[in-house]
Amino acid sequence: MPKSMLRPPRRPAPAPAAAAPLFSWPLRIGLAAGAGVLALALFPLLSPERAPRLAGETLIRLGEISLRVDPAFLLRPEDQRGGPMAEALLGFDARSLGPPEPARPLAPGLAHANPDLVRLTLTARDAKLSPTERTERLYMRHLEPDSEASVAGLSLRRFAPGSPYEQEDLHFTPPDGALFAARCERTRAGTRGDETHTPVCIADLRVEGLDARLEFKLRWLEDWETLARVAREAASAAMAAGAKQPDQKPKPKP
Repeated sequence: MPKSMLRPPRRPAPAPAAAAPLFSWPLRIGLAAGAGVLALALFPLLSPERAPRLAGETLIRLGEISLRVDPAFLLRPEDQRGGPMAEALLGFDARSLGPPEPARPLAPGLAHANPDLVRLTLTARDAKLSPTERTERLYMRHLEPDSEASVAGLSLRRFAPGSPYEQEDLHFTPPDGALFAARCERTRAGTRGDETHTPVCIADLRVEGLDARLEFKLRWLEDWETLARVAREAASAAMAAGAKQPDQKPKPKP
């Protein structure tokens, strides 16, 4: 008998097992949700349609201008009583546009604990120097001649060494910053390990009879158009509320 007839028939090779998924479905869903939250944290966006509801019951007078503001937006406790003052320091959260969160304790060498805080300082209108003139008359002569592209259509020029603003850059709408201009600190090494100082930007605006100064973190600069609109609309609403007479309660009949 031939040897080949004594061999058992060969069985077909089993199909390779499918690789087990690295993560289970619940875990994968959780990771996807976590990634979405992380993306929102890394790339926050200001709402282009809304503005902080600054208008409230606290009456503030800045020169000849009256404002009514929600005291939750006032950063100095002594301002919450209202009345005449040289300036009103307000703040709002850049994400929610609501009142700022309470300040958290700071460790030595760290930047402000709330990176989403936007400060809005309102003062009576400066009759001698408008924000546009401030850019042209105070800043331009201290700038280096070369310019480069910044974010969101802005141009950037560096302040020259030895100038009062030598650690800052000017980000402005070309050609002369008439629409918007912000002085921004440069990123520099921090004082603890690999932590870095969070640069701050300052922009001055004219809002009807008031001057408004915005202070915000550099990472919000790409939303400069929304920031400027938010500041103007919020200040205008507070002025409109201040111009209205408080409701008069009817006198009791004798």
